Amino acid sequence: GFSIIAAADNADVTVLYVSSDGSDNGTGDKNSPLASIEAAKEYIRILKSKGNLGKDGAICYIKGGEYSVKESIGFGTEDSGTETQPITYCAYPGEKVKFVGGVSVKASEFKNITEPEVLAKITYPGLADKIKYIDLKDYGVENIPNAPLYGSYSYMVTDPLGGPKEETPFEAFMGDAAMTLARYPNGNETMQADEIVQMGVDGYKFSEYSRLSGSGFADDAPEWKNYTCLTIKMNNLERLKYWGGAKYAVMNSLLSYDWARQSIPIKNIDIANKTITTEYPAVFTSVAGRPWNIYNLLEELDVPGEYYIDKDSGRFYAYLSDDAYKKNESIELSILDKPLFDFKDASYINLKNISISNVRSNAVNISDSENIRMFGCEIMNIPTRAVNILNSPYSGLDNCYIHDVDAGVLLLGGDYETLTDSNMYVTNCEFENFSRINGTDRPAINFQGVGHKITHNKIHGSPHQGVWFAGNNNYFAYNEIYDVCTDSADAGAIY
Repeated sequence: GFSIIAAADNADVTVLYVSSDGSDNGTGDKNSPLASIEAAKEYIRILKSKGNLGKDGAICYIKGGEYSVKESIGFGTEDSGTETQPITYCAYPGEKVKFVGGVSVKASEFKNITEPEVLAKITYPGLADKIKYIDLKDYGVENIPNAPLYGSYSYMVTDPLGGPKEETPFEAFMGDAAMTLARYPNGNETMQADEIVQMGVDGYKFSEYSRLSGSGFADDAPEWKNYTCLTIKMNNLERLKYWGGAKYAVMNSLLSYDWARQSIPIKNIDIANKTITTEYPAVFTSVAGRPWNIYNLLEELDVPGEYYIDKDSGRFYAYLSDDAYKKNESIELSILDKPLFDFKDASYINLKNISISNVRSNAVNISDSENIRMFGCEIMNIPTRAVNILNSPYSGLDNCYIHDVDAGVLLLGGDYETLTDSNMYVTNCEFENFSRINGTDRPAINFQGVGHKITHNKIHGSPHQGVWFAGNNNYFAYNEIYDVCTDSADAGAIY
């Protein structure tokens, strides 16, 4: 329990303090700050239960620093404020607060490779002493992740064909920039198949059978009885000879259409016949000449900033620059696979002037709540959607900066039958460099339902859509959209 009620700068507001060097056994005042929002939540619950919450609610000031979060910070009915007594969690004025869903590893913690069988996979000259590793389990990663499958259509192959189960992508960052899974070719370059040896199954037929059967794919469709996976032939690919033992390699391709990127784990690489066969079918038919690349191979770890995860050993291999070692820079590993902040059946809670990054899941989920407001927040380095707001009237974002994410914000609410407004909103925000994982169908703002307000936002930097919407009585005005739809088809700045 807490020994005293924290001192307040304004007698009508309860004021608490959280600090990275505080203690959850502290009193919560300025001279004895708490160490976590969880402790502040418990304090507020106690004050509410005793009727001692400030007349104008509570403010929890979070002192500057980085806070590593290993479990979702959840808010529910017990943590809620009211219209006259809102609860606010905000950065202490003038200080930068960063919540991260991962761990930091210094360059000096990486070890040299000594095993001959591993060194044999480093096929580029002069790199044997440049590529080093850490053991992920030493940093709390118990379930070694599969390689992420990039592309909106990567998880479309389901029963009865089998297919990969969707996972939250693991990522690594250096200096707030995403590192790259070892790949060939490097950068944005691609290759083209010389021949499609066997095609697999046609995705349009999948869709038609699904529609006719009413639910799920029709497992009695004759075309599916003996389905095949995709096999391509590369007649002059010099690097293919090194890939025979690449156990967890992945093909990433725009196999048919420039809006249908799919990544497929590779089952077999036949060096003698110069063919590559995937583990699952391609969603759509393909032809020779379509662009593709291959990633998640130790054999192709050849430029600074690349990494590779060995799922069997749990090792994280990386090629760091000489400068990174000289400065002993940090590599940030994303570990938390749940929302960092999760609001459910909560009300009148504010998040203000904080940064959220390096989460494998959505950064923030707000569902079945009301008046949950984010102001002045930054969300970055998220491989899924930054914020979900579902059926939560009068909730939204104001003056936030969301960048280097896959998708931005989803608003889903209001009532179609009665045309009751949700009054959910996104205003005065900036969205930059989104759709960076899947490439298509990951807009900055996706609003569906009734009575949303989307105003005065700046949206830029995406290969596909800027905004996607559906519904009634939504207000969309004074938004600036540019530098979108740069590398795709069937796209619109507003779709």
